[in-house]
Amino acid sequence: MSARRLVRDVATVLGMTLVLGVVAGLLLLDRWWPVRDVVGAPPIAVEVPAGHTQLVCAGPPAVAPEDSGFTFDPDFDPGAGESATVIEGFVVGRPGQAAPVGAYVPLSNAGSQEATLAFAPSGMSSARVMASGVAGPAVLRASPVDGVAALVAGATLARADVGDLRGLAAARCLEPAASGWLVAGSTEVGSSSRVVFDNPGATAATVRLEAWGAVGPVELGQGAVVLVPARSERALLLEAVAPDQPRLAVRLTVEGGQVAAFVQSSALEGFVPAGIDLSGPAAEPALTVLIPGVVLDETDIDTAAPSILRVVNPGAEPASVELRLLHADGEMTVPGAERRVVEPGTVSDISLAGVPAGAYAAELVSDQPITAAAVLSRVGGPSADDPDRQVVDRAWVSAAEPLPAALVPLPSVGDRVGSASVVLTNPGTTALDVQVRAIEGGGGVGAPRVVTIPARATALVDGDALTGAVGVELIAQAESGGQEPSAFVAAAILVSEVADGQLIAAVAAQPDLEAARVVAVRFPNP
Repeated sequence: MSARRLVRDVATVLGMTLVLGVVAGLLLLDRWWPVRDVVGAPPIAVEVPAGHTQLVCAGPPAVAPEDSGFTFDPDFDPGAGESATVIEGFVVGRPGQAAPVGAYVPLSNAGSQEATLAFAPSGMSSARVMASGVAGPAVLRASPVDGVAALVAGATLARADVGDLRGLAAARCLEPAASGWLVAGSTEVGSSSRVVFDNPGATAATVRLEAWGAVGPVELGQGAVVLVPARSERALLLEAVAPDQPRLAVRLTVEGGQVAAFVQSSALEGFVPAGIDLSGPAAEPALTVLIPGVVLDETDIDTAAPSILRVVNPGAEPASVELRLLHADGEMTVPGAERRVVEPGTVSDISLAGVPAGAYAAELVSDQPITAAAVLSRVGGPSADDPDRQVVDRAWVSAAEPLPAALVPLPSVGDRVGSASVVLTNPGTTALDVQVRAIEGGGGVGAPRVVTIPARATALVDGDALTGAVGVELIAQAESGGQEPSAFVAAAILVSEVADGQLIAAVAAQPDLEAARVVAVRFPNP
């Protein structure tokens, strides 16, 4: 045997002996000192001190900023017709508390202690602030009372009766966030979808965007990153970076701060207005998604412009989605749309044509995380510019998380809005009582009333219950002995009748931010 081979064989034996020794040592160590599983301990609820509540309200819709670097579709004329925009907000005291002090300031002045208009309602009353002909976005602020977050809400509303911007558009004021999903809009010829970012913070924020379309992920090129300076607004025209997309969904993540993001959408069919709207974020992707306020009328029975549900599957696997509609008498399926497969990385539309008129919530149950929104259509009479086509208005309603308490703004009801209804849905399997208080425009709070919603059903609050109201407060009543948390989804539907048809807008419910002060903190076992 050669010396080289002898050295190699000795090294092999020594290596195997070392490995066996290490394995034996680990087995003995586990026997004497067994390794315990590191399992998270039960979460501890930690209450974060209440701070000033700050909500960002959108500016007028469909107005291109001078520094956007892009132009609208040539068929779209934002100057045609006159659009009136208002921002309305209110602050209300909780039972047994004095009402908070609130303020309204332009976005550019959000860091100032000087308010453009402050309101300090007396007693337990509400307050209202309105700015007509708003030139840009604004911030609603309110102070905590006795260590409890303020009850404050507001909304932007725009209305135009004629012209390319014919329609009613509304969106609630948003709490700034570090991420969000926007499910709305189109960039086909004649359509404009503009994403607006409002940064009320003292530092610049970098917004990174991902998009999905009808056939898969959409490359946004130069639009994938947007820098939003402090106390400023920036906008991105999606048709400039993602043209010819019949349906879109956008995810945003923010670095260096938080922003409020809206989609301003408008459309033309030739020379005929086909709707405008403002829409806010949808719920995060989940296996069960709820869209409140799906109010259909007879034009959805047989029309070329039906209301639809838009579903986005951002994952890498196909999503098998089951659709149910929850209405006054319980739940129902939509013939032909009971189950839909949404391909990975795509956005799919589900038509609601043929569904009987009424108020619903849409429940989507999937085997993959999804999020969604609905667009409600109202078809009017023949257009003056093209009698062969009918005018249309549209309203987007985003998927929402069930809430135990909420505020719902009702902007400009009785003025620019002809009528309003609040659509409440109980997704649970037992009946739910919801206390409703109307926030009156004159500074008062209406007597509470209780609305009972059957299991898996939808109820309406409208008519006399909302006369003179600028908003409503909703509180789910505790279920005695119930195993399910008391929660609901809600949205307001605003309607105005004009000479050539009906205008429609939707306003999402504002969560009670007091509940967000309690966070779950987990600690590993020692």
